[in-house]
Amino acid sequence: MTSADSKEDSGSARQKKEQKNSDLESLQKTIDLQRTELSSYKNELAQALDRIVELENDIVAFRQKTTSDDKSAVEPIEFMEGDAVLVDLKVTPLEYTRPSIAIPCDRPFKLCMMITLPRPKDRNAPPLPWRLSVFAKQLAGGSRMIIGEIDANVMEDECVQACLVGKALQSGTYRFEVQAALDIPGTTTPYITRLEDGLINVY
Repeated sequence: MTSADSKEDSGSARQKKEQKNSDLESLQKTIDLQRTELSSYKNELAQALDRIVELENDIVAFRQKTTSDDKSAVEPIEFMEGDAVLVDLKVTPLEYTRPSIAIPCDRPFKLCMMITLPRPKDRNAPPLPWRLSVFAKQLAGGSRMIIGEIDANVMEDECVQACLVGKALQSGTYRFEVQAALDIPGTTTPYITRLEDGLINVY
């Protein structure tokens, strides 16, 4: 090997070494940059988690305050003593004007009732939104079906008078039942009372 060849090999090796060092430096810079970005992401994630915890605490505090406000703002209604009374219930075929104890089958009919309901002790209480549901229970077999519903706002010392058109019934003997339901503010259990009337024949 000549002296010129030896110098050429030495220069080529030096260039390769310099290129390798340059590549390593570039790779190290890339790693350092990624570490910096990862550290920044970790800080942002930690801040986001802290913010989530703060929001969750705020939600819990808000719910507790809302529940407390609701409980303090709504007082359960206290009723006067005594039960609901179904004063009168009359059934009239739609083609007639007078009530009857017998109506034709498979035809709707008019049902009118008069009922007194429990009232709040507070005479300044607002009207109570009652829902009156009328059922017909067939004596033979005991099947019970709803024939109509109506809403009624009850004031102090007021007797409710309500009429509705009942669904057609099949032939048989029935007993009518009126169910009065009221969602009482401040409680989770509705007030429900059931009253029965006399018999009616469907022919």
